[in-house]
Amino acid sequence: MNALRQSNGVLAACCVLGVLALAASSWLAQDRLTQHARATTAQSLGTVLHTTHQAVSSWVRAHQATAMVWASTPEVESAAIELGAAWRGGESLAEHPAQLELRRLMQPVLSATSHDGYFIISTDGFNLASSRDENLGWQCLLTEQQTFLSRIRAGEPAVSLPQISDVPLRDRDGVLRPGLATMFVGAPVRGPAGNVVAVFAVRIDPRKDFTTILQRGRIGQSGETYAFDQTGRLI
Repeated sequence: MNALRQSNGVLAACCVLGVLALAASSWLAQDRLTQHARATTAQSLGTVLHTTHQAVSSWVRAHQATAMVWASTPEVESAAIELGAAWRGGESLAEHPAQLELRRLMQPVLSATSHDGYFIISTDGFNLASSRDENLGWQCLLTEQQTFLSRIRAGEPAVSLPQISDVPLRDRDGVLRPGLATMFVGAPVRGPAGNVVAVFAVRIDPRKDFTTILQRGRIGQSGETYAFDQTGRLI
């Protein structure tokens, strides 16, 4: 009887040890699977981040190069100088010949490139030229982004962060709506001595390119890519 009891005890102990070994093996396998899944996801996220960053950087460089070409044309340079003098002299900007000539030249360019407008901005932040009369003489919307303007005044091209437009813009259906998001690409306008005399900026619709680039940077059906500025603010 004692031998039978001992045999049953050993058998029970073996069963317990077997269950514990099986549980430990399952836990280790699950842990390895979890670590592998995390590593795979991290690698995928890193690839999406790198690809999206490169796409945004290429998009920014292309816009900056275009703005530099426009800002360095004789027509824009002369308009900036003439309209700056008119503004300081208290003359009307809307009817100035340089304003009308610049609009005549820029209209087909804007139509061909799907841009929503342009500005020539004085070094103290006022609109000297615009595709709209209602913007002329106003303090430029971009004074809210001093880093953007400061870079251009220092001689570099720049692309602004998205912000709410100060004038109604056309939505996807072509209807004018207030409160839509807008962006700008700008470049320095230089005078005869090579100094920066104004900022030339073109309005960009972020829905056409910027947002689309971010939407393409995704994993699966629910993965999304978000853009943040240098302070960590979601843009």
